[in-house]
Amino acid sequence: MLRNRQFVGLAELNEAIFDEVAAINARPFQKREDSRQVVFERDEKPLLIPLPPVRFELADLRKAKAGPNYHVQVDRNFYSVPARLIGQSLDVRITSATVEVFDGIERVASHPRFKGVFGRYSTLPAHMPASHRSRLVDWTPERFEQWAATIGPHTVAAIRAILASRKIVEQSYRSCLGVMSLAKKPGGIARLEDTCNRALAATPAPSYTLIKKLWAGWTPAEPPPAPSLGDAGFVRGADYYGSRA
Repeated sequence: MLRNRQFVGLAELNEAIFDEVAAINARPFQKREDSRQVVFERDEKPLLIPLPPVRFELADLRKAKAGPNYHVQVDRNFYSVPARLIGQSLDVRITSATVEVFDGIERVASHPRFKGVFGRYSTLPAHMPASHRSRLVDWTPERFEQWAATIGPHTVAAIRAILASRKIVEQSYRSCLGVMSLAKKPGGIARLEDTCNRALAATPAPSYTLIKKLWAGWTPAEPPPAPSLGDAGFVRGADYYGSRA
């Protein structure tokens, strides 16, 4: 028995417990044939199924409503669901690495979880409405840059920064389209180019959110003041002074 034994460390104690359990399982039953070990090997072990390939992990279960942009918000980041679920309350299962979304018992979305960042979007093309897919399918980074070149060099730099902001470049296309839409508003090309210039002055990697904010508060730059006559002075040539000698 273990009661009167002394052990040095938990590992030594566990080893002794395993030995005692093995001995108990091998001990014959008192009122029937065989032992616990024999019954397990013969009757129970063949019915066991393999363990799951992934270790069990505690999950955080929440409710989230699919917004008009067919994304649910989890910890200030956004994950897409099928567009047909817009406006519905859904179950969200969150682990350290994954965000899963369920409609009842059906899993409708699974995304890698963003960590240490905020305001990011994970969007699967299959979740987009047909109208959105048709808008994005023909776009490429080169085409966005070609369009930006028609506006100006600052817009090109801003579009390149937005395209580089996502590991999956297609996830940046909606932000690029948002920048494009600003060129159609009052002020047009000149206002957008100046806004991108101001955004780049604030950060080398401006986002669409920053550009849109600067656009909303945009005012034309003040022209430099004209020099006064007092500042400019009068300049008389040598002939003037020579004539007065």
